[in-house]
Amino acid sequence: MVVTHKYLYAENSSTPGVSRIWNNDTLSTVPLYSTDNLPPPPQRIGSAGGKLLIKITHVCNTVLAVGRVIECFDDGFNLGDIVIGPFGWRDYVLAHATDVEGIPENEKADIPRYLALKGSGVIAYHAICKAGQGGTMLIDGASCGIAIIAEQVAALMNWKVWGRSKKDGVMVASATGGCKRVWTETSDIEDMEMVNSVLACNGVDKDLAEIMKRGTRLVFCGECETMPETRGMMDERDIKQEKVCFSDLTKEDKTKAFEALMKWGDEGKIHVVVDLQNAHFEAIPVIMKAGGVGEIVVELRED
Repeated sequence: MVVTHKYLYAENSSTPGVSRIWNNDTLSTVPLYSTDNLPPPPQRIGSAGGKLLIKITHVCNTVLAVGRVIECFDDGFNLGDIVIGPFGWRDYVLAHATDVEGIPENEKADIPRYLALKGSGVIAYHAICKAGQGGTMLIDGASCGIAIIAEQVAALMNWKVWGRSKKDGVMVASATGGCKRVWTETSDIEDMEMVNSVLACNGVDKDLAEIMKRGTRLVFCGECETMPETRGMMDERDIKQEKVCFSDLTKEDKTKAFEALMKWGDEGKIHVVVDLQNAHFEAIPVIMKAGGVGEIVVELRED
């Protein structure tokens, strides 16, 4: 399993001074928080201070991090094992085996994809299913971190992006990836006349359902259990008409839910789902089987 990856996408964290993954092409080939050149700390491991000495390689957010075991006095782990745990912003950490979880090599999941499935508030990754160069993307919930990812991916592929924020206003993103916000006088973004007028001013047809029929991809950002409800962007009738159904995502059978996501992706839709309730990394094998279908962007939250 490769630990260092080329990152193309970034989320601008709400925490001041924190950007979870660099979005600069020059820096995108190194981990977010590199500790490669730092010497080990002057600590000895043992029963008192923890039985694993872990070198942090990826910091996911303000809590979770991924690292490699560089010293080990625990039979459950070996030198070089990749583990994830609540290590935070540190270079090295002493930990007990009960505080960490190993990332299974046999799952063949790379680190970013694993973090996307396992982390709490960790950004996920590639949102576009079978997307070629050029096109239009419409983002619902454009102020969240996943929407920022989707906008950047689209910009890399020369897509135009229009989006709306549930609370803040409408985000209008240019084809080059630059964003500006059109603020509303109130926080009620459900005023579709205002949304449509902004879209119309930027050359987008006012009928959102018609936009989708003409090839625009739709990115949903928000809790999936609320998606079938009317939220102003598209009503339930339009969602069903466009074969975008989120009902399976709230059922207990998580594997079935992910298979449904893959099917929708194969139909050429975009789906970005934030906070897929109570899902688990058991879905990794399903996503691994997708092959050329494309990557599904999923951010998971473990309550």
